[in-house]
Amino acid sequence: MTPVNLVAHCSGARSSACGRPGHLWAAVSGALLVSGLMAFSAPAHAAHGPGMHGHSEPSGVSSEVSQGGRLEQVEVRGEPSTEGLSSTADDKLERFFRASRAQSLLDGEQWREGHAASQEDLFKRVPGVWVSNQNGGDDVRLAIRGSGISSNSFGRGVRSFQDGVPLGSLDGGTTNQLLDLLAYDHAEIYRGPAGLALGAATTGGVINYASRTGRNSPGWLLRSEAGSFGYRRNQIAHGGNAGDRDHFISINHSYLDGFRDQSRQNALRFNSNVGIRLRDDIENRTYLFLTDAELELPGTIPLDQLNRDTRRDAANFNRQFDADRNWQDARFANRTLWQIDDQRSLTTSFFLNRGRLDHLPTPFVGIIDNRVESHGLSLDYSAAEAAGHTLVAGVRAGQGSDQLARFQQTTDGRRKGNQTFDARLRTLQFEAYAERTWQVSERWRLNLGAQALHSRRVFDDYQRDVPPPCADCAPFPQPTADPNDNSYTVTYRGVSPKLGATFEWLPGQMVFAQLARSIEGPSSSELGNNPEPAALDQQDALTAEIGTRGMLDWGYWDLVVYQTRIDNEILNLDLDGASGTFNARGETRRYGVEFGGGVHLADDLLRGGDNVMLTAVYNWSDFRFDDDPDFGNSRLPTIPVHTVFSSLRYSTVGGLVIAPNMRYVSGYELTYSNDGGRLWQAPSHTLWGLTLSKTFANDLRVFVDGHNLTDNVYVATGTPTVAPNPMSSAAGITPGAPRAWYAGFEYRY
Repeated sequence: MTPVNLVAHCSGARSSACGRPGHLWAAVSGALLVSGLMAFSAPAHAAHGPGMHGHSEPSGVSSEVSQGGRLEQVEVRGEPSTEGLSSTADDKLERFFRASRAQSLLDGEQWREGHAASQEDLFKRVPGVWVSNQNGGDDVRLAIRGSGISSNSFGRGVRSFQDGVPLGSLDGGTTNQLLDLLAYDHAEIYRGPAGLALGAATTGGVINYASRTGRNSPGWLLRSEAGSFGYRRNQIAHGGNAGDRDHFISINHSYLDGFRDQSRQNALRFNSNVGIRLRDDIENRTYLFLTDAELELPGTIPLDQLNRDTRRDAANFNRQFDADRNWQDARFANRTLWQIDDQRSLTTSFFLNRGRLDHLPTPFVGIIDNRVESHGLSLDYSAAEAAGHTLVAGVRAGQGSDQLARFQQTTDGRRKGNQTFDARLRTLQFEAYAERTWQVSERWRLNLGAQALHSRRVFDDYQRDVPPPCADCAPFPQPTADPNDNSYTVTYRGVSPKLGATFEWLPGQMVFAQLARSIEGPSSSELGNNPEPAALDQQDALTAEIGTRGMLDWGYWDLVVYQTRIDNEILNLDLDGASGTFNARGETRRYGVEFGGGVHLADDLLRGGDNVMLTAVYNWSDFRFDDDPDFGNSRLPTIPVHTVFSSLRYSTVGGLVIAPNMRYVSGYELTYSNDGGRLWQAPSHTLWGLTLSKTFANDLRVFVDGHNLTDNVYVATGTPTVAPNPMSSAAGITPGAPRAWYAGFEYRY
């Protein structure tokens, strides 16, 4: 379990294994704001989350493991898990620590301690994850171990779940606007082949967001924050439980004018769940999620035009035609957990998702008006034996049906002209997985697992005419219709085995190794972006990794070294005179180092109970073609070679936190050929930030969060091209946000 960083959680009463007095918990608690294991858990507000206080002293062997930035004392006993449908991060600490794979656990207290607007606020602290906010709002570019190089905002190669239920399309990717970060208790990040833990077929990894419930988040909650560029976010929530029943309801509204032209966003999100314990051994929980999100799109500007003034500009087309992307989504899910006995459990899940995408407009594509629907079932089994052996297995089946339509755009960009695309896409996806762990000896564990995929896509093309431009439509850049029948049926299938081992040389100090295959089919949009429909093969990856994690009395570490070779990687390329999404003709390979660590610097610095903790996350990513016939050994674009996120955190027992932080991102290529010089390379940058928070005895927390304090002009993301475009002066990029300040409060009662 390579948590976001690995640390230990020494709370409440301490055993000798914790090494330092209880200050260490307060210090690391939240210090990991950056480290990837951080959790901003101030003592006063921690009382609201089960597991934050009141831990009893373990009777077995304890090991120091830190997840989400909190120092937790974890008892490693090989006993059955007590996790239920209202689990907290604390409940999962031991399971994450003992796994022979790269995975991370983030407690929601860490991102709720300050500004919490996008996935960047979470995952910049996680080893192995590259995330960058594109325009200051919800939209981010997120990649795990270099996934989704060809995708700007939909997280290709990363599957997302909420409470184990798919979040987004069945065939992969994540719609950022569907996430409600304030409604989650914690997040689980599985890097690379660790996604087997949820049975997901992906080469990048998996993120699972676990909802807050009436049992882990009781009482009323009021939260409000505001800041630069017209940002404001307000949440009201209530969690309650009485006997066998509990509920949690959250309403969250956010608004942003944006630092760029054409970057306003407005979103309303409703998250709720109701739980009932039908019997002592059966728990049921029903979920309802509603989202209405509007997001203007400013587009890219040329890199050679980026300066302190032009970073606020929008692309001419986006401004002229009022480009935006709007999502309406409704999701229903139901889960039932049957605790068969003390060692075995069975969980069933059902979900139904309906949504609409209204995308206004895209050059040569026009106005997109898609209606999507998916539903599915899953069954998950878990068994833990007293001897330490475990078994997890499951199956997941889903079916989707999407109505896809595109239209010409009028001169204002908001009204539809004649229809140029009419199709239906049906997806049938089946996934099965199993993993067995043997406790070979007191120190050795062996793992053997496999995941199977069967994914069928049926595309029905109904467009048979080529309509003329409408009367109010501008002649350029309008989409064109294809009267040919481009219908297809394609199936992707395969089995991905894995083998792993863990050696724990001391309690809480361990090394693990894993060899695993992973497969991933193209998304439906990628299938349609190939000159020959359905001509894409699935990509096939083989990953070897070795890692170590542990805790000493002065700090913690979490280190993973890996190599991945991908055959048929899916990329946006120009091959044989055609542009689109293709499989690379040769292999691509990835060498990487993922590190998260923290050092306890001082206790009682200014007064009793004060703590000072230095934490850091470092990623080294050397991703290249491997003797490719088109690109040789060129470096893959859009992923920086080096990223660092570090925080120096000072905290007191009175709930005061002062945490300056720094993020460094090295330069990276924006062409597959690596040609063109500095105008086709994103330059390196360093950003400085500061978080101040104070939690009072009445559970009121106030905070101030500063970003990019030196007002650095930098590139947030870039659009990859095969080679420098002779028609463009430089690569297209999205500018990073200027200096920004945010302030807010959260009150629980």
